[in-house]
Amino acid sequence: MQMKGILMKLWPVVTGVAIALTLVACKSPTPPKGVQPISGFDASRYLGKWYEVARLENRFERGLEQVTATYGKRSDGGISVLNRGYDPVKNKWNESEGKAYFTGEPTTAALKVSFLGSVWI
Repeated sequence: MQMKGILMKLWPVVTGVAIALTLVACKSPTPPKGVQPISGFDASRYLGKWYEVARLENRFERGLEQVTATYGKRSDGGISVLNRGYDPVKNKWNESEGKAYFTGEPTTAALKVSFLGSVWI
């Protein structure tokens, strides 16, 4: 019973990390061939702060600790994205702000995310 409770608590974290990695790592201008976004997506379930538990190294997070991704609802229907991490060498926090918009219906999990450029998920 304890293991099930631990897994249930870790599931949102693992999902959040996967979303954060996808937001940062995918840089294709179009969805990859054969990839079909899920339908019945409820973005409100993913809003809030997600803590990184593992990562595939990328430019923004290189050398950072305590990395988080925070997603919020924008007044224009999009999703705000704030990636944040602590740089122990420079003794400061680094942030990268972005915004995400659904490419179709908001119940289909296909968003275009913009930081300095665009990435597709």
